[in-house]
Amino acid sequence: MKLYYHKSPVNNFGDVLNPWFWNKIFGEQWQEKGPKNEIAVGIGTLINESLNSTNYYHILGSGVGYGKILPKNRDRWNIHCVRGPLSAKTLELEPSFAITDPAILISDYIQFKSNKKRFDFSFMPHVDIDSYKYQVICERVGINYISPRWDMYKILANINQSEKLLCSAMHGAILADTLRVPWLPIITANDILSFKWNDWCQSVNLEYRAEQLIPLWPKSNDDLIRKLKDSVKMFLATQQLVKLKKSGGFLLSKTSVLEQKKEQLTCVFDKFKTEILQNN
Repeated sequence: MKLYYHKSPVNNFGDVLNPWFWNKIFGEQWQEKGPKNEIAVGIGTLINESLNSTNYYHILGSGVGYGKILPKNRDRWNIHCVRGPLSAKTLELEPSFAITDPAILISDYIQFKSNKKRFDFSFMPHVDIDSYKYQVICERVGINYISPRWDMYKILANINQSEKLLCSAMHGAILADTLRVPWLPIITANDILSFKWNDWCQSVNLEYRAEQLIPLWPKSNDDLIRKLKDSVKMFLATQQLVKLKKSGGFLLSKTSVLEQKKEQLTCVFDKFKTEILQNN
């Protein structure tokens, strides 16, 4: 069995955790045990026209959001569960298929050398705006910067050692939630895909309310006017981060809800392991 997930050209946290995660869930040799001509669709916003082939797909908690949904090949999709109620509605599934993002289970499989809190606040941006500029302004205002391109264990340790997390990376928020770190969703552009955030938030009974932060793109320009504009934007972003630290909008799902969702996912994955992986 093959594992399908988005292979980002950069080391993006939300994507690269897939191989490690599914090996923890199903065991190191699970792909060798599964049917050779079938594909497990992993963590991510992956349900779209890319699954429109002659392959047979097992959807294990992925979400709808990017691209187009092509129902004509749905006879080759075995949907075990999806990320949230919006994905289920889009795919015309029963509400029971909507559980949550599988990444919430990571907290059950990771151990840290220390659980001591080192940072009052951390900021984890979406990989597209991962920039030294944000690192600079975070240092100015006493916020720990977490790059989504870091090693997975380093990212998880930094989130776990934070009292609160500001994030425009959705899987940063998901991991903060399961590690019981209050988090604040940030948007840096109006075209940020709120659908996937709402889909996941609704799955854990949270209302998605994002705060705005001016975008600071990684690419720099030697042009004087551009440099001046960058300086102004960095000044404004600094002021915004100071204000965001004082925000009362930090979110955290109820522990009872999180544990219920973990139990539901575990049941689905245990059934998949028994019926699909061990029967081949």
